[in-house]
Amino acid sequence: MTEDLPFLAVPAKQLAEKVGIKTPWLDLLIELGSLVHGVDYLSDGYNLELLGINHMTLDEIKQYIS
Repeated sequence: MTEDLPFLAVPAKQLAEKVGIKTPWLDLLIELGSLVHGVDYLSDGYNLELLGINHMTLDEIKQYIS
């Protein structure tokens, strides 16, 4: 959980939100994990800004990863 939440769940949630997909179950997992570990994974996790793709559109992200 200490790796999956900050390094997988947080960026997945943010990517989904970027394209208009709601992630209520992922939100719940991140929130519960944050409460259990006493860490704000949403703020301290590996976010799109750290990945350097926060300013990109979906098409730009697709081009970047291919």
